This record gives sequence, structure tokens and C-alpha cells, in this order.
Amino acid sequence: EIAQCLVGSEMCIRDSIKVAADISKILKNKGVIEDADAFTQYMATYGYSRIVQQGNFELIKGDSYENIARIITRSDVDNNNNTQAD
Repeated sequence: EIAQCLVGSEMCIRDSIKVAADISKILKNKGVIEDADAFTQYMATYGYSRIVQQGNFELIKGDSYENIARIITRSDVDNNNNTQAD
């Protein structure tokens, strides 16, 4: 399951659930993103939804979808074709 940590905008992801929609809802509820559906779509469109990693992550409210996705996937993927506005 995804466990919400109590400190700041930190999020803990456990390995039993790695569903982008669930993560998006938590991020919206914590005020990190404004639109859970748009972030879920971004994750799917750019292939991040398949590679979410377990762990603890410090996230910045209002950060770009790309930065958030890279953090929670621990990804160095270069999506230069990314034109999605967040």
C-alpha cells in the first residue's frame, strides 16, 4: 500500500501498490499537484506509471509533473519530446 508520511510533502511508496492513479490522488490531497487525473495521464503517456519505485520521496508543492515523475521513479529518462504543460 501507499503510506502517507507525516512530515512535509514526503511520500512513502510500498511495493504492494504502484498505481499511478492512487499516487496521483495522494499527491493532490497533499497539495503537491492540482489535478490528479492530469498527472495520472502524464505518468501513463510518458511511461512513468510502469516504473514507480518504492521508497521515501521529498516532493515540492507545485513542482513540474516531469520532476515529480522522475523523483518517484528514480528515473534519468530524458523526455525531450515532453510538451505537456502542468
